[in-house]
Amino acid sequence: MNNKSKSKEELLMELIELRKEHEYLKDVYNKEINELKQTQNILFQTKQTYQDIFNTLDEAIYILDESGTFIDVNEGAARLYKCTRSELIGLNPSKVAAAGRNNLDEISKMNSDTFRTGISSQFEFWAMRKSGEIFPKDVRTYKGRYFDRDVLIATARDISQRKNTEITLMENEKILNHFFTQSTTGFFFMMIDKPIVWNDSIDKEKILDYVFANQRITKVNQALLDQYGAQEKDFVGLTPMDFHSKDLESGRRAWSKLFDNGIRHYETKEYKFDGTPIYFFGDYVCLYDSEGKITGHFGIQIDITDRKLAEEALKVSEERYRILFDTMPTGFYQSTPDGYFLDANPAMLKMLGYDSLEELKTVHIPTTIYISESERDEILTENSEFTNQLETYRLKSKNGDIIWLEDNARYVKDTDGNILYHEGLCKDITGRKQAEEVLRHSENKLKELNATKDRFFSIIAHDLKNPIGSYREIISMLYDKYSSFSDEERLEFLGAVKESSKQMYELLDNLLEWSRSQRGLIQFNPVETNLYMLAENCESFLQLSALKKNIELLNKIPTDTISIVDPNLINIILRNLVSNAIKFSKEGGKIIVGLNEAYNDKGLCVYIKDSGLGMSPVNINKLFQIDKNVSTRGTAGEKGTGLGLILCKEFVEKHGGKIWVESEEGVGSTFSFTLPLIS
Repeated sequence: MNNKSKSKEELLMELIELRKEHEYLKDVYNKEINELKQTQNILFQTKQTYQDIFNTLDEAIYILDESGTFIDVNEGAARLYKCTRSELIGLNPSKVAAAGRNNLDEISKMNSDTFRTGISSQFEFWAMRKSGEIFPKDVRTYKGRYFDRDVLIATARDISQRKNTEITLMENEKILNHFFTQSTTGFFFMMIDKPIVWNDSIDKEKILDYVFANQRITKVNQALLDQYGAQEKDFVGLTPMDFHSKDLESGRRAWSKLFDNGIRHYETKEYKFDGTPIYFFGDYVCLYDSEGKITGHFGIQIDITDRKLAEEALKVSEERYRILFDTMPTGFYQSTPDGYFLDANPAMLKMLGYDSLEELKTVHIPTTIYISESERDEILTENSEFTNQLETYRLKSKNGDIIWLEDNARYVKDTDGNILYHEGLCKDITGRKQAEEVLRHSENKLKELNATKDRFFSIIAHDLKNPIGSYREIISMLYDKYSSFSDEERLEFLGAVKESSKQMYELLDNLLEWSRSQRGLIQFNPVETNLYMLAENCESFLQLSALKKNIELLNKIPTDTISIVDPNLINIILRNLVSNAIKFSKEGGKIIVGLNEAYNDKGLCVYIKDSGLGMSPVNINKLFQIDKNVSTRGTAGEKGTGLGLILCKEFVEKHGGKIWVESEEGVGSTFSFTLPLIS
């Protein structure tokens, strides 16, 4: 049906339908246009984000097409080459390569393989900057997508510093290897099959068994092979058992000391491959792994066989000279007027401690050998002509020891009376001088021992005899006439017996401790000790004695006072000093045990202060001396021997301290002693 046959209404309806269709198509078109714009905008933003990330990475990144041309690079690549990105884009690796430093064909093949297979590759590449500067870089390549195409992505970083380090290490290794192989000193490495633990928790003997069978020479230089007269093939693989087969125990001791200390320097005797003995001076250093286990050791050995043989020959020579000069006083010398040796025999060299005449000739006698130039000047003044007069004087040996010489010397002059040299025969009398000093010391010691013996017998004869005698008489009297005494009298006698037995016990206790001290039987065991508690225990022990005289005992030592002392010895000191204070204090007195704060910076100073009789300066000077007898009775007639103070002095000195007394007659005494201060 054509349009002419349609009615007007039909045509109008078709027009309306066409308009609707048009509007629909228009909406669809506009929607697709908007979606396309959004997609393009997202694509732009994605690309921008990619570019931002791409260019902010420090690592150099290159995008290469299949032909190997750079189609994009980031700012990291531009910085690496010190140029702009645009200067790199469009180039290929051969254009930025350092001439003659790379295998470009091999690199091109690796890139092609990566592009084809997708398997990444890595290689070093020597590049050249626009300035002509060349540098190494580490390159890694991957196959990837660059927007809508397959590409090769390469990352690179400058490894100049690493290469320089490698070059330095190679050079050092080359130098070290050259030194190792060319040195005339023997070097070797001796490694253990499996690292070992070496400490006190393991069975060291069992470990040594393993080491002696499984530690082997792994590297050795020619110098060491020459020392043993061996070939490398025969030497590498040798174990400690091979080297010490003739003296295994000595070898095990040496290995044990090396492992204990980690390093050793010592002389050793071994044997060449032909059985000839050889002497070494060696330095040996243990090698460790990251866990601290011993993996082996490095050794340096110097052949000292010639030196050892020379020393042995020298000993023979010295023996001959010694026999030859047996009839001489000791040494013979000649010296110049200005104080240098011209000649000296071996005995003189030995006496002065010098190894050779050549060495002795370099010594300036006045400033080096004499104790002081003034002593030499004094000798010259007393015997200016040296007419065979016997002189006795002191000299210094090479090592600084003082030696005494008896010298019969003279000047040798020319026909005009000018001094040519000074010569003399010397005798070393150091031993005699030392013997004289020992004799003087022995005499003093003997006097002291005699005084000690006399004092000991005096104590036994008098101080011990008297209380025992009194004890015996009272007991005999009570036994013979018991019924004739009243209860009060018998009680009084028993009180006297009690006091006598107490004195006798104290004396015997001090005698026993003193005897043990003199024979060295007292153990000294210092530990951290609370001095307040020691003083408190002492006062508790003596409280009954103090109450009899109505004496107040005060402990003013701070409760937290700690010192490193032997508590048993300090207890004896405190008991003796406090007991003496009670003995010589008046009725109703006061005794204080305390610390002297003025000594805190030097140690602890303990004092025992009483308000008793006091002492005269004469008696103070007799205290603490075994050969002096200070016989002063206490306020209640108590008698002492002074032996307790001798014990106090010895025990205080065992602690490195000192003891002294300050006293005034009629006022009282203060005994003080020092002890170590604990930090």
